[in-house]
Amino acid sequence: MHEFDVEPNSLAGVFGNVEIVREVVNGQRKINQSQAESLAKFFNDHYSGLYITAFDFI
Repeated sequence: MHEFDVEPNSLAGVFGNVEIVREVVNGQRKINQSQAESLAKFFNDHYSGLYITAFDFI
């Protein structure tokens, strides 16, 4: 997230809320397949030139 200057609020739509984002970032919660796919879409849509897949997050 720091690499791309992404704030937890920006990912709340992917995970449902900011608290879940923080738990994922802090290693307290794992990412499921659906979330991984949503994360890949988020980063690919917001940062041109990237080709990230769900497997990059699992």
